[in-house]
Amino acid sequence: MGQYQQPHLDVKGHDLELAHRNSQASVPFVLSSLGYGLLWNNPAVGRAVLGKNVMSFEAYATRALDYWIVAGDTPAAIVEAYADATGKVPMMPEYGLGFWQCKLRYQTQDELLEVAREYRRRGLPLDLIVVDFFHWPLQGDWRFDPTYWPDPGELRFS
Repeated sequence: MGQYQQPHLDVKGHDLELAHRNSQASVPFVLSSLGYGLLWNNPAVGRAVLGKNVMSFEAYATRALDYWIVAGDTPAAIVEAYADATGKVPMMPEYGLGFWQCKLRYQTQDELLEVAREYRRRGLPLDLIVVDFFHWPLQGDWRFDPTYWPDPGELRFS
């Protein structure tokens, strides 16, 4: 396969940390101008060094390494094969296409309702409020704490 005849993003020379944190998600998939894609399918913290002459992927602690390589005639064909292997994202529901309000934590159902009502009072559009975490009674108990969230299934702010 020859070089692609369209502009591309050259990431050579980058040294990228591969880690997942609260606000960081790594998707270690590289699309090469030489007609292949490489997925570094490993959850370990590590790095990808995309050197000018050598490319390397590192995992700082893991029991096994997994990677996936695909070849294709066009970048679109390679990305399509990647999507076929990893899954295709469904269309976002209409309610999720607008403005999302999110902060580190809403401590109570009343606090969340107060924020929603303030948006309404100011005439600001609001499509979704994210109740992110620490709304549960104990770590690993994936339900709302009834002390602070007495009736989350019936939240109404109109």
